[in-house]
Amino acid sequence: MLRHLSESGALVYREGRWTSDKELAEVGIPQGVREVIGRRLSHLDAATNEVLAVAAVVGREFELRTLSSVAGGADEVIDALGAAERAGLVEAVNGRPGVYRFAHALVRSALYDELPTSRRLRLHRDFGLELERHGDSAARVAELARHFTEAAALGEVDKAVQYSERAGDAAIDDLAYEEAAVHFERALDALQLLEPVDERRKAELVFAAGNALHHLNDPRGRVLLRTAEEFGRKLDDLDLLARVAVAVSASAFTRAVGSAGVDNLALAEHVLARADGLAPRSGRESWRRTSACCCRRAPRRGRAGPPAHGRSRARRRRAAGVARRRRSRTARSTSPNRRGSIKPSRRHPR
Repeated sequence: MLRHLSESGALVYREGRWTSDKELAEVGIPQGVREVIGRRLSHLDAATNEVLAVAAVVGREFELRTLSSVAGGADEVIDALGAAERAGLVEAVNGRPGVYRFAHALVRSALYDELPTSRRLRLHRDFGLELERHGDSAARVAELARHFTEAAALGEVDKAVQYSERAGDAAIDDLAYEEAAVHFERALDALQLLEPVDERRKAELVFAAGNALHHLNDPRGRVLLRTAEEFGRKLDDLDLLARVAVAVSASAFTRAVGSAGVDNLALAEHVLARADGLAPRSGRESWRRTSACCCRRAPRRGRAGPPAHGRSRARRRRAAGVARRRRSRTARSTSPNRRGSIKPSRRHPR
């Protein structure tokens, strides 16, 4: 197994230890290992193999209650797990009654790979619906997202997008940007199955994925944020454009290198100019303050990042004027939500 991982490039020697950047599903299982697992499974009866195959859809760990609801009666499932436990293929998880796990991830992967695609999709849908019946608590949202995104082709697109968005938002709250990006990108993939595609919803997901990746300094983040900007201009969505400007200028990486960029300065100016023409109660002040903040973060001479063009000094003076007028107004201040939306709060600027 180690030789296979090394020769395939899945396992590399780095900084004095063997490591991998790939998931098991990406690596695949060598035929020899698959045959060994197959021989161990062949010693079990058909009913036990069936229960284990269904359990493989859940993941490395699975609950007896949920598995019994999908795979058959509780007595049959308990008997099957008992036989698999004696064969050393599954084990009970200490301290968590009713929870089992496969003894090795390779066992679970081999069983999962053998399932026909159509049956795999139906089982993901069945598990998603079963989890919903027990409540979609925050702890279950990521599981629900995974099952419904896998079953999206069976007509579960709305649930796939809904739960993936919620799972992404929860990951953002935990500062788990990489996990959040995965959820938002899966939601985007599921959304493509709808005809016609909801452009506004797609724009929001593109922004969410781009914002998460931009926090990781992943080049795809900047690309997605620019795509979100294109959506914002096409849909004339001033709030989305303001959030793109904030995301590009306010990430930890951008602050560190001081390279929000001239393009972002132009976007902030666009939002500022548009906000000037809106009615006072339309959110104008929120967008003006947001744009002014982005303009003040624009690159200056002598700092890292591309040099600002000739009008940047005038723009910064204009932004500073907006900031000064803000302090003299009694308009409500704003605060970004978890994805950066500009929402009014009850606090007044001092």
